[in-house]
Amino acid sequence: MTPEEVWRTQEKSETYQPEAFAEDGFIHCTIGADEVLKAGDRYYQADPRSYVVLELDMARITAPVRFDDFTDLYPHVYGSLDRNAISIVRRIERDKEGRFVAIR
Repeated sequence: MTPEEVWRTQEKSETYQPEAFAEDGFIHCTIGADEVLKAGDRYYQADPRSYVVLELDMARITAPVRFDDFTDLYPHVYGSLDRNAISIVRRIERDKEGRFVAIR
């Protein structure tokens, strides 16, 4: 998931990097809609910006991908994300308290 404005500035680029890429050195990913919503609430509930989910085709990612946490739910992409690996961009709905409630 990423702020929509961050995605819009890069959507025509050949690669994508999230805001925290320079600091983290990798792209945080999550497997499963429920896990995406939980992560949104945990880390971004106070951020009022609109968010989108980038659904990925893992077979098209050319950078190294590792599951660093032993749960197989949170892969990390160690490099820029190839634009052609992004298969669908979906909006995330929020409630009045800023909680992430649905992916559309």
